[in-house]
Amino acid sequence: MAQVRYTRNLFLRGICIIYLFAFLSFYVQIPGLYGDNGILPARTELDLKARGPLLNKLKQKPSFLWFAPYLGLNVEYMLDVLSLIGIILSFAGFISQRFCIAPIFAGLWSLYYSLYQIGQTFMFFQWDVLLLEVGFLCIIVAPFWYPYRGKSSTPSDVVTFWTVRWLLFRLMFASGVVKLTSGCPVWWKLDGKMILTEFNVPYSTLHQSHNSTIPIQLRQIHAKVDHLHLVNSYGLFRRMTGIDGRPEVIIEGSDSIEGPWKEYEFLYKPGNVNNSLPFVAPHQPRLDWQMWFAALGTYNQNPWLMSLAYRLLSGQPEVLALLNTVEKPFPDRPPKYIKASLYHYHYTPWSQISKTHAWWTRERIGEYFPIFSQAHPPLIEYLTKMKILQEKPGFKITNEPFKLILDNLRSLVRKIESSLLLWSVFTAGCVVIITGYNSSVSKKK
Repeated sequence: MAQVRYTRNLFLRGICIIYLFAFLSFYVQIPGLYGDNGILPARTELDLKARGPLLNKLKQKPSFLWFAPYLGLNVEYMLDVLSLIGIILSFAGFISQRFCIAPIFAGLWSLYYSLYQIGQTFMFFQWDVLLLEVGFLCIIVAPFWYPYRGKSSTPSDVVTFWTVRWLLFRLMFASGVVKLTSGCPVWWKLDGKMILTEFNVPYSTLHQSHNSTIPIQLRQIHAKVDHLHLVNSYGLFRRMTGIDGRPEVIIEGSDSIEGPWKEYEFLYKPGNVNNSLPFVAPHQPRLDWQMWFAALGTYNQNPWLMSLAYRLLSGQPEVLALLNTVEKPFPDRPPKYIKASLYHYHYTPWSQISKTHAWWTRERIGEYFPIFSQAHPPLIEYLTKMKILQEKPGFKITNEPFKLILDNLRSLVRKIESSLLLWSVFTAGCVVIITGYNSSVSKKK
C-alpha cells in the first residue's frame, strides 16, 4: 500500500508540473494566437453579446470563458485569467503534496478544457487531448483531501491507479500498432527512425465507421461524452513524411511586387540555414508547429494562414511577437506584399558544417501561396466572413482596474523568452520545495 501511495504522489506532482508548463506556455501566446488582433481570435468562438440563459451557453460550448462579462472583461482577458488561475493551482500542487487533491485537479481539468474549447487548429494536437484524459484520471486517482494526521491512502488507491496503467498501455500499444496498420512502407522496412515524421490522431475505436461490433448503447454514451475527451485514441508517428526532406513554408515580404523579397524568421522552426537548432522544451510554440503541419498540405487546407498573412501585412505587434523579433525584415513598417514558398530542408552533413557554417541545406520546391496585399479584396472578404475582421466593435471592457493589472503583468512576462520563463518558474518551485524540506528538517532537530 505504501509503494502505491508513493508512486501515486509522485505521479500527481509530475502532472502538476506538466499542467504548469502547459498553462504558462499557453499564456505567453494568447495575444498573438487568440487575442482580438491575433491569428484566430477567440471571440469568434464565443459571442458574449448573445442573449440567452448562461446555462444554455454552457451546454452549447462548456467553458469558463462565458463568465467574462460578469468580471467586466472580454474573451481575450478572460483567457489570461483562466491561464493564470491554472498556473497558480498547478504551481501549488507542484510545491506541496497537500494541494494534489481531487478538487484541485478538477479545477485544472476544467480550466484546460475551457481553453481547449477555443483552441481551434492551434490546439488540435495529440498531447492536448492526452493531457485532458490524464488530467481527468487524476481527479479519480487523487485523494479528496490530505488529513493532517493519520493515513493518506485507502485500499481504493490500488484500484484507481490501474486506470493510469491502462492509459499508459493504450498509449504505447496504439503508438506501435498504428505504424503497422497504416501500411506505411517506411515503417515496414524499419527505416522510420531515419526520417522525419508527422503526428496523426486517429478516430476513437468506438467510432461507428471503425468498429461495428460495439453495442449501440455504448456508442450512444460515447457520443454524448466524446467532446469531453475523457477517452481518446492515440497513434504517434503513424505515417512517415519528409522522405525527400523536411517541408517548411517560408514567408516573404516586399515593398514591391518585383522584389527584393525578405524572409520572416520564426523563433523555433527552421528558416535561415545558418541558424542552429533552438532549445524549446518544455515550451510549446504552437504557431511554429502548425507551420510545419501546413507545409504537409496546401494553404487552402490551412485557411488560418490567410489571417497570419494579413496580420503581417498590418504589422500587428501581437503576432510579430510570436516571430523572431531580433532579425526583423521590416523594422519600421510592414511590407506591402506577402508571399510564401515551399522548401525542403536537410541537415548539413558533419563533414561540411565547418566549411559552410550552415546547419541546414534546402531546396525550393515551388510557390506555396500567391502574392497578397493588405487591401486584396478576396482576402478581406474571407477574413470578414470568418469574423476575424470585425465590422462592429467587440465586447466592451468595463473592469478597467482588473484590465490594468493584467496588462502590467503581461508587459513583465513579455520581456522574458518563453522557454526561459518556463524553466525559471520550475526552478523557483524547486527552490521552494528544497527550502521547505530543509526548514522541516531543522524543526525536527
